[in-house]
Amino acid sequence: MRITYETHYKSKREDDRHTSSMAAHMAFLRDLKPKLAFSDKFTKEEFLTWKKDVRNKVNELLLLPEFTKQPEPKMISSVKRDTYTVEKWEFYPDDYTAVPFLMLIPDGVTKENPAPGVLCFPGSTYSKEFLAGEPMLENMGCRYVKYPERNRMALYMVQAGMVAFAFDPLEIAECGLEIDKENWGYTRAQLCHGYIQSGFCYPGISVFQKLVFMKFLKTLDFVDQKKIGVASHSLGATDAVLLGLLCDDISAVVFNDFICDQRQRYCATTESEEDFMRNNAGNWHEIPGLFQYFARPDLLSALAPLPLALTEGGAQYFLDKIISAYNLCDAKDNLVISHYPKYKDEESRSKLYEPPLYGLTAEEYSLFCNCDAPDHSFRKEVSLDFFKRVFSLE
Repeated sequence: MRITYETHYKSKREDDRHTSSMAAHMAFLRDLKPKLAFSDKFTKEEFLTWKKDVRNKVNELLLLPEFTKQPEPKMISSVKRDTYTVEKWEFYPDDYTAVPFLMLIPDGVTKENPAPGVLCFPGSTYSKEFLAGEPMLENMGCRYVKYPERNRMALYMVQAGMVAFAFDPLEIAECGLEIDKENWGYTRAQLCHGYIQSGFCYPGISVFQKLVFMKFLKTLDFVDQKKIGVASHSLGATDAVLLGLLCDDISAVVFNDFICDQRQRYCATTESEEDFMRNNAGNWHEIPGLFQYFARPDLLSALAPLPLALTEGGAQYFLDKIISAYNLCDAKDNLVISHYPKYKDEESRSKLYEPPLYGLTAEEYSLFCNCDAPDHSFRKEVSLDFFKRVFSLE
């Protein structure tokens, strides 16, 4: 059956109520006014108060575990490459977990000659070895590859003279169970159910681990502590914006995904076949209670005036909100916006401005957001140019 707004979600009752629980909830979401949405009417003083409130609420919604004293991180191996060294380390965020990561150090970087550091957060399916251009691990769950000429962000950072730190997503690659599937999501979805039932969420645990890691990074005297950036792609972009909000040591963020409002996207995509009527983005994206307070454009607005690169565009309506925040902070030069190559020219982008709240297919919502999903990847050139400018390299 074809599901449509007119047939399934539009009330036929005089009181405008719905007997369908789904239809009722989507109507609620259409009317919802998030409590901490950014307003372009803010004064600068109101913005600073709002930003503090957003940070506090994010910290609350992420359901972070307790920070506890743990053993010091340990180096596992060191391999010399042509112009840099790759070290494998692991750190210990809690009593149960060992988190592996790779550190790529350019030749000549020392305490006397420190370099900027960049944390590299991959998309949903990529391993740290892939990001670093290192040999892939034998575990089939570590071997997913797409656009290798674009997505090796840690390798690009170290080649540009920065110390790069590459991570696996939670329950992916070396951080996942050893399975025979080359793709992803089989055990991660199960993990997320366990997190939620335990009072946690996937983004919260992931960001918690990065906050623990930041304590270690601050001990590295060959990293310029005033020049610590985050590079991200797709799933990793969530960690990037949240870490940028919660950690004052972050001095630049590359957000490599298109910009949309997840709440509006959820209730706008009403047109589908019934066997496709599902939120197929994955439960590893979910932060309980998020819709009540803000959306992705609000969180990105709250980063202002932190240097920020948005490398895959989005609907102009959402981009304008972020632009307003940076203008309010007198920091318009700290914001870089680029689009998918398909939408590089303004004339090629959607002519809709106000976000539709019903009546779209998933594909039509992507068109509204100027998202070329098959071409989704890390944007090397704009990201490197951004970091080089912000960190005064070359």
